[in-house]
Amino acid sequence: MTLNVAQTQTSTQKVLSLPPGPQSLQDVLRLVRDRKRSPIALYQRLQQQYGDIVYLKIGRIETVLLNDLDAIQSVLQTQAKFYHKGPGYERLRTLIGQGLLTSEGDFWRKQRKLAAPAFHAKQIAHALSQIAPFIEEKVKSWKHGSPVSITREMNAIALEIVRRTLLGAQVDMDSEEVRKAVAEALKFADESGSNWLRMLDLLIPSHDGNLAFRVERNLPLPKVYRFKKSLTHLTRIVNEMIRSRREKGLENYGDDLLGAFMAAHDEEDGSVMNDQQLRDEVMTMLLAGHETTATALTWTWLMLHQQRNEALKVYQEVDQFWKDQGDRPLELEDLGRLPVTLHFFEETLRFYPPFWRITRTALCDQSLGGFKIPNGATILISPQFSHQDPRVWGDPHRFRPARFESHEKSTRHKFAFLSFGGGHRACIGSNFAVMEALLILVTALRHVRFELTQTGEIQTEATITLKPKGGLPAKVIRRDYSSQKVEQLK
Repeated sequence: MTLNVAQTQTSTQKVLSLPPGPQSLQDVLRLVRDRKRSPIALYQRLQQQYGDIVYLKIGRIETVLLNDLDAIQSVLQTQAKFYHKGPGYERLRTLIGQGLLTSEGDFWRKQRKLAAPAFHAKQIAHALSQIAPFIEEKVKSWKHGSPVSITREMNAIALEIVRRTLLGAQVDMDSEEVRKAVAEALKFADESGSNWLRMLDLLIPSHDGNLAFRVERNLPLPKVYRFKKSLTHLTRIVNEMIRSRREKGLENYGDDLLGAFMAAHDEEDGSVMNDQQLRDEVMTMLLAGHETTATALTWTWLMLHQQRNEALKVYQEVDQFWKDQGDRPLELEDLGRLPVTLHFFEETLRFYPPFWRITRTALCDQSLGGFKIPNGATILISPQFSHQDPRVWGDPHRFRPARFESHEKSTRHKFAFLSFGGGHRACIGSNFAVMEALLILVTALRHVRFELTQTGEIQTEATITLKPKGGLPAKVIRRDYSSQKVEQLK
């Protein structure tokens, strides 16, 4: 029997206790220090000391760290109605409004239903088929031996692809100007606010746990001015696109993703997305959509540099593919014939999931794993942390793409791999993102590889997405020179 909210609150208050966790002032102060320095190391230490469900309280903020897969499934799927998106999503709402990533309840359900046709396989295939020539042209522009920032190059490619597939190839907008505006907006939306302001969230109650962010975005600071200017610029571009297509009528909405959003209608009541809904979904794709793909690709190039034995298999598969296909344009259907490359990409996502943490807020007292979860507590799920659990993955620090072959995938818990979330709120664009990333990789690997010039250990930067610090500086190596063919990588 499913308990209603009132029943759940009563039963959990009477019977269950809070999960174990640090209690002393010394431990709490250590948490405040370590959560910014190395969050994953902190989570590992807490899990080893207290178990898979850990309760933390810093100031007024209650947090429950989950590494129990059944409990994660409960939060994201079976009992998802008792949880909403966590505090960090308020920052994203400032950028993208009430898009699919940030909206809740009945509004989200209707919006997802309206957006679903834009992400059908046929629509994705059509959208991505238009951008293969652009990728080829971009890759050919990289000169042998020239220095590049892999992060910057992947962001430029991913943003341009989203721009073209979302708004059409002929959109009159300066790509570099848009790139700068997107970067500035994302930079401010990151959680790295001023430490003195973040103390507000620890000390003063607020309905969403984002008091510091709301205060900061209204201060007369240079970074706030740059953020608002960038957001205004992006919003103007998107609104102008929507207005222009509305004027042309339904038959001229276009065959890109924006056109699909505009043409979608609810079969039950005939409703369509209004201009604000369209704006929010376009901004979600433009900002969050390109950032995650670019970050995943950046890590993939790092792994192709570091994991030479497994990388060799990828190069061999790609070279054989192009040998068989000749010079004809790459088509989306071709990607199904590249399982080694796909599994290499998936294993990279296991090591470095772009969205490295998922948060939810409990809407009432709940029960997880036999413990009480207090009303208002933030549930913290870290895919990067869960993906390193040896009980699930076995030798998790070994890079082994074969984990993603079907016979191994079928034996794992359905919530073991969380790079695209899970349950009802799993990323609607996951297939689009994977196909886009493979399209870029297979096209690029035909011509180039990157030789990293950064020395020492690669440090991670856990911001909105999980990035490598320093942007991965590298040197372009043209593989279409005979001396740089795949046998030279052995």
